[in-house]
Amino acid sequence: MNYYFVFSAVVCLLVSVSSIVQEKPMAISRSLLIALLGASFVSLFVLPDYHTYQTMFDVTPSLIAVAFHGAVFSHVYGEPGYTLLMSAFKIISTDFYYFRFLVVFLALYLKLYFIFKVAKPPVIAVVAYFALFFYMDSFLLRQSLAAGIMALALLSLIEGKALRYVALVCVAATFHVSALAALPLIFARTIDLNRFQALIILLAILVLGFSGVGKYLAVLVDQGWLPHYLNSKILRYSVSERGDATGLLRGAVLLYTTGVLLYIIFQDQLRRNFLHYSIVLCVALYGLLFLIGFNDFGIFGDRVFRLFGVIFSVVFAVLCIALVYAQRAYWVLPISFLFVLLSMFLVPTGRVMWL
Repeated sequence: MNYYFVFSAVVCLLVSVSSIVQEKPMAISRSLLIALLGASFVSLFVLPDYHTYQTMFDVTPSLIAVAFHGAVFSHVYGEPGYTLLMSAFKIISTDFYYFRFLVVFLALYLKLYFIFKVAKPPVIAVVAYFALFFYMDSFLLRQSLAAGIMALALLSLIEGKALRYVALVCVAATFHVSALAALPLIFARTIDLNRFQALIILLAILVLGFSGVGKYLAVLVDQGWLPHYLNSKILRYSVSERGDATGLLRGAVLLYTTGVLLYIIFQDQLRRNFLHYSIVLCVALYGLLFLIGFNDFGIFGDRVFRLFGVIFSVVFAVLCIALVYAQRAYWVLPISFLFVLLSMFLVPTGRVMWL
């Protein structure tokens, strides 16, 4: 267990707790402050296995070298946005650890900005994010930055800006191609599920999980229905140690399924206090589809699910909304501490940490 993480969660709790008592929390300033804290903790206290990302950084030429010395990009992983960011950063510095700080900071800032704009109360969502997602997000640089851009996309979707949503999803896909899986959510604003419909969909997702739908990706690959890059990436994942099944009886499935189930059960009360209830429910169910339905192809389901991590942080925050509006804010601290305790149940499988 990396105790920097517990410390960072507690600090972020103290920084953001004042948002409970303020009508309009300052999303930009608080997001900047907490993102700086989080990125600093990662840079100072954590020495994870970044060999893959550092190798990518080392072999990527700077934009100056490309423009004036005929250097070419090495398209090992294919995502042009991440390659371009590395190349542009190399104009300033060739030290990977500064680049890592920038990526962790940007990704964290975008997610926190979303949380402060959407979650009510944001304090629970901030701590839930740190407890459940930030540890792995600080490892998975490309995916984390894509998830940060996805947070902006989801904010645009909530605000009814469909074209901006599509554009931001496409931008996110230039950092991690799994972001393209979020395109169908453009219809989420038109869907308003009642309690019965939502429970049926959740049950259907659980049924899919028992059989697993990840194997059908192999059919698409065999038939050549996917672009070459997607084919090669899925094949590379499927033969790696991270392509194994993760199963349904694990902490992540139990925790997030329970959270969404409670979110559905208390629908009437939450609708009265949370304006964006319906769209958050749609996105949460869509995220569970990948976490549960694709559990037989662990890394694919996990990567797509993590694009919607901020949504699940909001779900847990909204579940506490009754406590806050009933002037029971003192429950915030023990609930937040519970999230910190849950973060200690990370199970290592090679280089990947599964909750």
